Amino acid sequence: MLINPKDGRCRECGGTLHVIALDGYTADIPVQDFRDYPVILASRMNGEPMPVEDKGPLFIIYPFDLRPELYNDVYFGRSVWQVKAIDIR
Repeated sequence: MLINPKDGRCRECGGTLHVIALDGYTADIPVQDFRDYPVILASRMNGEPMPVEDKGPLFIIYPFDLRPELYNDVYFGRSVWQVKAIDIR
């Protein structure tokens, strides 16, 4: 596990996760986001693997419904779908 959900610590981390999507889109996500919010890296929806056609195989999801302050372009841009790689910087 990259981020320990109990204490928010990141093993082998710098301060940023550079996320790369299948279409070449990239986003830099501060590790602090994972400490401050229950951000998830989803691989399944309703118990089934997420196909590429439906934002899979991996999708970084912020808790927009629980934290209205995240409902803006900054966090929308960090919610990467079709994730193919994450580079720890």
